[in-house]
Amino acid sequence: MVEYTAKPGQQIKQGDTLAKVLNIDDLDNQYGAQIIQAPCDLIPILHFPSASVLSGTQLYKCFTNYFDID
Repeated sequence: MVEYTAKPGQQIKQGDTLAKVLNIDDLDNQYGAQIIQAPCDLIPILHFPSASVLSGTQLYKCFTNYFDID
């Protein structure tokens, strides 16, 4: 199960939380809950349409290497 914390269009800085993942199969150990952090500055475009995901599912599509237009 995934809680998406970054909203589409929101500017996210490297290290900020993108999502929180609850792994039902590992609730009895340290892998039961994980925080997914942004690997670089990015802007999420969209996220997977369900909170229930399989291992290996792409959670977000994101813009990277972007710049502001003045």
